[in-house]
Amino acid sequence: MEEIAQRNPFARVYSAYHDKMRATPKWMNHFERYYGAIEPFQPYFGSIPEGMSQSFESFIEFIAANRGQAGHNIHWRSIFSLCSACAMDFNYITHLENSEEEIPSLLKEIGLDGKVHIGGQYTWDERTHEKVKNRRDTETTERPPDELHWQNVPRETAIEIYRHYYLDFVLFGYSTEEVLKYINASRKGMPRPPTSTQKYRGRI
Repeated sequence: MEEIAQRNPFARVYSAYHDKMRATPKWMNHFERYYGAIEPFQPYFGSIPEGMSQSFESFIEFIAANRGQAGHNIHWRSIFSLCSACAMDFNYITHLENSEEEIPSLLKEIGLDGKVHIGGQYTWDERTHEKVKNRRDTETTERPPDELHWQNVPRETAIEIYRHYYLDFVLFGYSTEEVLKYINASRKGMPRPPTSTQKYRGRI
């Protein structure tokens, strides 16, 4: 049996940013090779969040400006480019954002229902704005919608990101609604950085 667990590319690319563009710890130095290609976009997006090496908006512009996959890190490269999806005969495609609904059926199908527990998404700690695992913590709430992270991204850039991950959206069964909720959350009318920044393409 072949199964692949996929994540909405809009949510996945934010997760890659939040995990790999941290200013610390030292092992994050591996990702410094991308800074030179990201930093030219930063002046158009204000300050960098505390604890991060880059802003999410400049990171997204970097991806949108480099449409190929080869120069990108595996943490944000398209899944299609990583796993030769068309060469695989998957029995199941599951989606991480729907794991609580989809995984029980999968476990039942393979005879593991009641024997294996697959946790849901992280909850959100309103005191620290960090993700936590303990759902029983009385001071945690459900995590905010992933699309809120895109509210300061130019609408045209969000559309470019959709094009960048187009095959992932199509091959792994994401609906038009699951795309539009991110694009509609982005900032309409906000200009992208000028095309002169495109000269930084390929500096990775």
